[in-house]
Amino acid sequence: MDPSILAALIAAGVSLLIAFASFLWNQHNTRKEMRLKLEQAKEEVQLRLKQLREDDRRLINEQLIPRRLEVYPEVNEVILQFMHAIRTGGIKPDHVKTMHERLKAWELHHSLLLTFKSRATYSDLMMHLRTIRHQDHTELKTLKSLIDCIGKLRLALKGDLGIFRAEFRDSDDGYFQTYDELFAHQQKEDEEKQAVSENDAQTEAAPLEPDPTSSHVDKH
Repeated sequence: MDPSILAALIAAGVSLLIAFASFLWNQHNTRKEMRLKLEQAKEEVQLRLKQLREDDRRLINEQLIPRRLEVYPEVNEVILQFMHAIRTGGIKPDHVKTMHERLKAWELHHSLLLTFKSRATYSDLMMHLRTIRHQDHTELKTLKSLIDCIGKLRLALKGDLGIFRAEFRDSDDGYFQTYDELFAHQQKEDEEKQAVSENDAQTEAAPLEPDPTSSHVDKH
């Protein structure tokens, strides 16, 4: 075979290999770019959906909270009157019966305004009231359990109204299970605020570093 023809064939083969390798590389880069774009688009869609859910939740709360503010104080009033009766005369069947009936009447008209968490604590309290309603004597353990249920319900109702979200910078979903948990969170925030204040005070009191350019004295 003519050497020139052989060289031309080799050159053509090399060119084809280079072209094929280039084609494969471009395909790889194209697929990579497409995957990146798809991932970015997916993230954007997820962020948008999250924002829409947040906007929807905020809009619902804006509509529900004013309505809750109208009717939740009635539950709080029933609870406080019951607690006052316990402190002044001890727990009596009439007190439990009155509280149970008033809360049951309230539930009949306004239970749809309760969230999942407040509904759970409300139902727990009603169950305790039904249990001890016809008892002539209430054991200390049962009374303590009842008071715990009352405390949890008051905290849940405040959570429904967004009180803790407004009061604390970081309160997770705005609910607390017990007053001990609430007080611990309050103490933690107070300590963080105190640490920030002390740090700011130290920063303001710290002497300024001398300017190196101002230390040069012109002797001429």
